[in-house]
Parts: sequence; C-alpha cells; structure tokens
Amino acid sequence: MRNFLGLVVLLTCGQCLAIIFQAVVPVLPGISEYFGGGSAGIFAAQMMMTLPSIGLIFGPPIAGVFSRYFGSRNVLLAALGLFSALGLAGLVISDRTTLLASRLALGLAGGGIATGATALIGERWEGAQRARMLGLHSGFSSAFGLVFLLLSGLIAEMGNWRTPFAIYGIGFIFLVAAALSIDSAPLAGIARTGSRRADLKPLWWLYLAIVALWTVAWMTNAQTSFLLTEDGITGSGVQSRVISASLATNMISGWSYGWIRTRLAPSSILMLCLAAMSAGITTIGLSHGPMTVAIGCGLTGAAVGALGPYFFTFISETAAPESRGQAIGLAYACMFVGDFFNPLVMTPLHAALGIHSAFIAVGVTLTVVTVASTMLRLKPARL
Repeated sequence: MRNFLGLVVLLTCGQCLAIIFQAVVPVLPGISEYFGGGSAGIFAAQMMMTLPSIGLIFGPPIAGVFSRYFGSRNVLLAALGLFSALGLAGLVISDRTTLLASRLALGLAGGGIATGATALIGERWEGAQRARMLGLHSGFSSAFGLVFLLLSGLIAEMGNWRTPFAIYGIGFIFLVAAALSIDSAPLAGIARTGSRRADLKPLWWLYLAIVALWTVAWMTNAQTSFLLTEDGITGSGVQSRVISASLATNMISGWSYGWIRTRLAPSSILMLCLAAMSAGITTIGLSHGPMTVAIGCGLTGAAVGALGPYFFTFISETAAPESRGQAIGLAYACMFVGDFFNPLVMTPLHAALGIHSAFIAVGVTLTVVTVASTMLRLKPARL
C-alpha cells in the first residue's frame, strides 16, 4: 500500500503545473475588476498568468541545484509545501503587489515539483519501466490540466474570484502522501566531487533541441486561436474543442510511451515525433475548417506527448546520478523558454506572411529538418 501511494504521488503530482494557470483562467475578469478595472486591472490580471511562467523558467534549474545537494525527495516535499502555501495565499491577500509576488514564487515552486518528481522517477526505475513511468507521468499531467480547468470554472460560479485558489490546497495532500510513502535515495557522490558544468556539457545539444521544439509545440496553444478567428471561427466553445484535440492526443501518447519504447528504437521515436509535429503544424496552416485544424492539433499533441518522456528518459539514462535532478531541471526550463520564445518568433512571421503562411513556413522548416536528420542518421545516443 505504501509503495502504491508513492507511485500515485509521483505519477500525478505533476498536474500541479496545470493548476498554476488553470485555476485562475475562469476568474481573470473578476481579478481585473477587483483591482479597479480599466487598463490597470487588465494588466494585473494578465500578470497573474505571466509571472508564474517566469518562475517556471527559473524554478526548475534552481530545484535541480538543490536536488544535487539535498536530494530529489526533499526538493519535492519543500516545493509541494511552498506551492500550497503560495497558492492558498490568493484566498486572503488583497494587496496587488503582494499577490503578484506570490504568483511569481508559485511558478518557482511548480518548477520544483516537476523537477523533483521527474528526478525521483528517474532514480527509482530503469530501462523500459522508467520510460513507461515517465510517459504515464506526462499523460496524467495533461489529463488533470483539463479536469482542473473545468473544476475551477465550477468553483468560481459558487463563490467569487478568490474561490478557485482553494484548489491549490491539493499540494498539501500530495505533501503528506509523499512524506509518508517516498523514502530518500542515497546521495552518493553528491556535488562534492566533479564539475557540474562538465557533468552536463554533453547534453547542451539536447537543451537547444528542446527550446526549438517547444517553441513550435506551443503554437497549438498560443497561435491556433488566431488562425481560427481569421477564418471566421470565433466561438470560444468551438475554439476550445478544436485546440483540446492536442491535449487528448498528448495524454494518449504519453500513456502509451512505455509500450512504444519497447517496440521502437529511440532514434525512430524521435524521427516519428518530428514527422508528426511537422505534419500537424503544416496541416493547421493549410486548413480552413475546424475539423482539419483539430487533426493538425491532434498530430502535434501526439508528438509532444511522446517527446517529453523521450527527452526525460534520455536524460535519466545519460546524466550522472548526482547530476540527474539538475539535468532534468534545465530541460523543464528549456520547455518554458520555448513557450516564451513562441510569440517572439511567430509575431513577426504572422505580420510578414499571414497566420496561415506562418504555420506552413514553420511546418515546412521542421519537415526539412526531419528529412535531413533521417538521411544523415543522426541518432540521439551519438549526439
């Protein structure tokens, strides 16, 4: 029973990342009104979403450094405690500056949860079993993102803009469960020997690849609504259902990753993911109806759902045990850097080419990269 509880915690606590944003999405208008409305209120509401993203860029590397010294379990426990305390603060904080500061710190804590849980999975399983667990972890994170988006909306209807902040209390439940069920792993060779920079140097190619691929991956969330609007598909309900296709396939491919890994070589998985993502982005660009856009989102989501476990499995197998948490933290940071870069890349492309042509240009570029990589046989284990 104790081992099962620990497994449940490791596979599901990653959904805390989704809660960071989804809990407040339905109440952003209420937050804007509370802080005076107008441009000042709108800015405060927008910062409620932006500041955690900044925290998520810096939180994972910081958590990775701490895990090297104190162990991944202790990092996870501390991050879960901070996550709930900072999230629940929204129930009582009235000062705008203090509330926004808590949102920034909440992102830091969320990065610690993701890093700690993923590193613990890497420590406790090996081979195909590790790949399966990392895939399940990714799939559950996507699933709970949708659940809590719907739940926060229902809770907001029962109260006011503060009410959904109660959802963050789930972190305390995870904290107690993790403290009771997850033991500390031995910290052999911890940070007192070797160079941190030398330990991670072979993985720099991977971090650059993650930034590039997640810049593309975030197009389904950040840019697809603009394409649908341009085509006259403006209903928020229709748009959300179309874009949610990426979330559905993300879950499916994550949950299936262990099965996929036992049947395909890592290099083949990477090439198939690149092909699916390029086909998905190109399909969205060529589409002028919700059904075909949903197909493109589905292809992209399936690729991303497998790419996450692929990269984390590769890191867990490649990084030295004492550097694993730090290496995983940097990978998470690179994913959110890709999120940050997406509008910086797409805004000028959109302005110069139009939204459809911008999608096609990105899709074709990724197709060229995929074909070139396949022809040159660039296997990940040799990069």
